[in-house]
Amino acid sequence: MWTPAPRGRMAEIEKKSKRYPTDLTDEEWARIQPFLPGLARCGRPVETDLREVLNAIGYLARSGGGWRMLPKDFPPWPTVYWWFRRFVRRRQACRWAPAKSCLRRSGQCSSSLRRGGRGRL
Repeated sequence: MWTPAPRGRMAEIEKKSKRYPTDLTDEEWARIQPFLPGLARCGRPVETDLREVLNAIGYLARSGGGWRMLPKDFPPWPTVYWWFRRFVRRRQACRWAPAKSCLRRSGQCSSSLRRGGRGRL
C-alpha cells in the first residue's frame, strides 16, 4: 500500500537514477557545479534545480529536438531556454562542456581546463 514514507523513498530513488542517457552522473555534476552561478545577493532565490536544467540542455543537444518538444520529465521549456541563454551570455557553457567530455574520455581533465582555458561547446 502506498503511504507517504514509501512514496518519498521512491522519489529519492528515481531522482538518483538516470532517466536518459544524456543525464549527468553524480561525478560529472560534482565537477560542473562549481562553475555554475551561486546565490544572488539580492532578488528572488533560485527555485529551479540546475542539474535538471543541464540534463534538459544535454538532451536537446543530443536529440536535436526543439525547445517546445522537451519531455515533461524536465523543467518547463521556457525555464530551460532562459538558463541556456544565461549560460551562453556568460560563456559558462564553454567552461563546463570540456569538463564533461574529459570525464567521459579518461576521468582526468585536460591541461587547458586546469589552467582556466575555454573549450568548445
